[in-house]
Amino acid sequence: MQQVPMTQLMMSGPDMLCLLRIVQLALRYSGINGPSSQVAQVIAEELEKRIVAASPGFKELCAAGWNSKYDVPV
Repeated sequence: MQQVPMTQLMMSGPDMLCLLRIVQLALRYSGINGPSSQVAQVIAEELEKRIVAASPGFKELCAAGWNSKYDVPV
């Protein structure tokens, strides 16, 4: 894997928000931990920073995704 080149992903703001929310849920509920979860955490935090930088009104929504008290029962 060390030989795989770095790549950029191009995605829209709504797609970034969807990916952030999915990663947040996966990290909170899947029970995964270790190196994979650490990588996912870093990616999610970067997505959150970019979303909030472009649209500050989404700051609270992004932050709420880390807190299970904002989950909606299904």
